[in-house]
Amino acid sequence: MTEQGDGDRDRDAPARPDAPVHAPPARLATVATGGLEFAAAILVCLFGGQWLDARLGSAPWMLILGVAVGAGTGVYNMYRTLTTAERRASSPTAVGPSGGAKRERPHT
Repeated sequence: MTEQGDGDRDRDAPARPDAPVHAPPARLATVATGGLEFAAAILVCLFGGQWLDARLGSAPWMLILGVAVGAGTGVYNMYRTLTTAERRASSPTAVGPSGGAKRERPHT
């Protein structure tokens, strides 16, 4: 019967109860939404450009134009989403995760 080394015992040990629990950043959902909107705008415009190229016989010009318009739209949407989130986070009556206004902590 072999004994386990110290490294094996540490790996299998449960987490310390006094260790702090870190929640993901509050703006993670906002950033993820911005990224998905960016990708969706490019894809929608890309497929629209392909469709127009097939109808008009102008390949690849509408595809290129569609990707450029999609990228511009995606950047604008991401900028708008992130600036709105930043403005809400810095305002004194910022909206909390439950949708209601955050309560100020009383000064003690």
